Amino acid sequence: MPPIRPALKYALYGTFAVTLTVSYLTRYPLPLLGSSLISLGWAFLALLCAWGIGLPLARKMLPSQCTRGERLVFGVALGWGAIALLMMGLGTVGLWTVGVARGGVLVGAVVGLFFIFKNNPFKGDMKWEISGWTWAVVLLIAALALSPITYYDSLVYHFALPAAYVKTGHWKGWTELVYSAFPQNLEMLWTLGLLLHKDIVSNAIGASLAVFLILAVSAWGTRFIDRESTRAATTLLSVMPAFILLSSGGYVDIGLALYVFLSLYALSLWWPTRKRSLLIGAGVLAGVAMGIKYTGGLAIGIGVLLITYHGMKRATERRRIPASLAIFVGSALLVFLPWAIKNWHYYGNPVFPFLYQWGEISRNPWPTAAAEGYFQGLTEYTPRHIWQLPELAWQIVTRGLDFGGGMDVLETTDGPRFLYCFLRPHWQKLGSGRYAFSRLTLVCFLPCGA
Repeated sequence: MPPIRPALKYALYGTFAVTLTVSYLTRYPLPLLGSSLISLGWAFLALLCAWGIGLPLARKMLPSQCTRGERLVFGVALGWGAIALLMMGLGTVGLWTVGVARGGVLVGAVVGLFFIFKNNPFKGDMKWEISGWTWAVVLLIAALALSPITYYDSLVYHFALPAAYVKTGHWKGWTELVYSAFPQNLEMLWTLGLLLHKDIVSNAIGASLAVFLILAVSAWGTRFIDRESTRAATTLLSVMPAFILLSSGGYVDIGLALYVFLSLYALSLWWPTRKRSLLIGAGVLAGVAMGIKYTGGLAIGIGVLLITYHGMKRATERRRIPASLAIFVGSALLVFLPWAIKNWHYYGNPVFPFLYQWGEISRNPWPTAAAEGYFQGLTEYTPRHIWQLPELAWQIVTRGLDFGGGMDVLETTDGPRFLYCFLRPHWQKLGSGRYAFSRLTLVCFLPCGA
């Protein structure tokens, strides 16, 4: 019987996968295939536009020894960040229109193609340590981008706000919805997608951010550690249920993970070179992250600690710490500044709803009791002491639904079993040798961080 049971199990898994795939394709992409292809075409042009805008910035920022793959990843990320801030500016002058969006993307795509082919990005050292399983997940993410937006957060504000902006053509004060006070860098990209065609464009842009996060992890691992660990890290990252879920549907967390990671990536390139453009770039990327979600400010805090730590290691570098911190933090805050100004205009507080009791109280739409109730509801994010970490890990596995109602994000008890089965053949390679600690840190930390 033992040889039969695995065969039955895999037959059931295969039947379920085929049934789910056929059911999905016949309900979403296939009936609207022509319209979906148009949306994907606009998404591709927008990606070319972002790449063309960001590639010159990446070349200025990165040292000459960086690979073409690294210039690709940083270029696209910087390009999307620039487009988000440009979209914000267009909203202040009432230019959120279909004509402006499509015309701007077409012009940007042409310019992007000029820069792209001028730099020959498809030749040379653009190699990715990515497994076949990861590429399969990438195809799955691309397919999921063709499905409609149904997630709660997206319907409440991630896409509700862009839909209102498209309707009005300019900024709309929505003070009765507290989420409208949150930074909206990615909502600016979702607005662009709605203007170009429809929500599938925005979904495809979100999926591209997920793909470039995988490529960023691959590029970092290729530079700083070894091939086996890099492939393991990208595989574990890609098969996380949370990663697959959040890669489309209007969520912003994958984009947040990308920009936080690239900010730290830029700092890791800055240590040996002390190239000022890398320090500025790291700050810009951290500022874009904070402009996606307030928690992106953690990238600034971590960057400050790392810059200070590395500066203290050498006596000759200690006097440069204040200047380095000023460049890094100043660049980040400058990129975040437009969102602070927007919140001051609508709410009288640059970081509303945080510090809601401060600022220009007359513009504050919240009664004190409502504000206090909102933050009291975020109990699942309560800090814990370090000695409670083993208990927390056990509760996440055994009582996952207690953490954010997590049936849509958290893994079940099959999660640890899957990780064990995946890692068992590679454990000796991952846990031995000169880079044992860094290997295990990369494999375990990056998926959790995303």
